[in-house]
Amino acid sequence: GDEAAAGVVADMIAGLDSIDADSRNVIQAVRAAYDALTGEQKKLVKNVNVLTAAEKAIEGLENKAAADEVSALIGALKNVTLRDASKVETARAAYEGLTSAQKALVTNVNVLTAAESTLKKLEQQAADKDKADEVMVLISRIGSVNSESEDAIEAARRAYEKLTDAQKALVSNVDILTAAEKAFADLGADKKAADSVTALINKIGTVGRES
Repeated sequence: GDEAAAGVVADMIAGLDSIDADSRNVIQAVRAAYDALTGEQKKLVKNVNVLTAAEKAIEGLENKAAADEVSALIGALKNVTLRDASKVETARAAYEGLTSAQKALVTNVNVLTAAESTLKKLEQQAADKDKADEVMVLISRIGSVNSESEDAIEAARRAYEKLTDAQKALVSNVDILTAAEKAFADLGADKKAADSVTALINKIGTVGRES
């Protein structure tokens, strides 16, 4: 009985001569049959090493298949733009889902890292442009400078000063803000001068009446 049972399993193991990607179910069935044997029966199976080798081989094939799939996702990440954000995230999630052994087979992970770095820079640039655009709108709203322009000029200046250096470099109409500030300052100086003259004239008039 023991020899017969062991012989059946040994024959099953002997059938594991060529392993491919579709061999997983067969190998599992043979392993289950071997594990169902008693300790004495297992000792009679002299080719169990073939089963162990087959299990190792199928694991290697599956690891390579999983790694190849992720490598293909990463390989598609060329000339990354903001529109590729989901592709980059998908590739990263797929890579992180691999086992350590599978990750070791992915030879182009540096491409993924570079794509993530590029995407981060592009996202920062887009955010910088949005901030700069907001300030450019404030500056463009100043319009012709008059005595009522102070609030608009100050609001634009405050917003501009809050920007980072990279964002400030994207504000192409800052010269309009500078010119508006000068024009408003000149208006103030002119008014002050005019007020002084008016006060002087009034004083002269008062002196004249008194004399």
